[in-house]
Amino acid sequence: MPDRETHLGFGLIFVVALYLVFQQINFKSFTIAEAFFLYVGSIIPDIIEPATSYNHRAFFHSWKLLAVLLVLSILTFLIWHFSNIGFIGWIAFFCAGYIVHLLLDSTTKMSLPSE
Repeated sequence: MPDRETHLGFGLIFVVALYLVFQQINFKSFTIAEAFFLYVGSIIPDIIEPATSYNHRAFFHSWKLLAVLLVLSILTFLIWHFSNIGFIGWIAFFCAGYIVHLLLDSTTKMSLPSE
């Protein structure tokens, strides 16, 4: 199971990668605040549902939540890109970080619960 350091490391790598991709495709640049929300999103699932046992994953580590976050992330990224509403970017980046966390957890033997 990916530990806290793995999630933190991938969160940081994802921030840098996303920044470079945005620069390459001339997408709206993001701020330190938005990078912070992405980083927080990458660790928050284990704060909400801490790994107290091997079977700790429930709704906040589920495929259903991942699907909801994917839709929310896409919608908020588009709204953020075409508007000047700053806090929408925070939501989009938080969701993106959360998605990275869930994708990492999905690669483990236990994967994500479907409920």
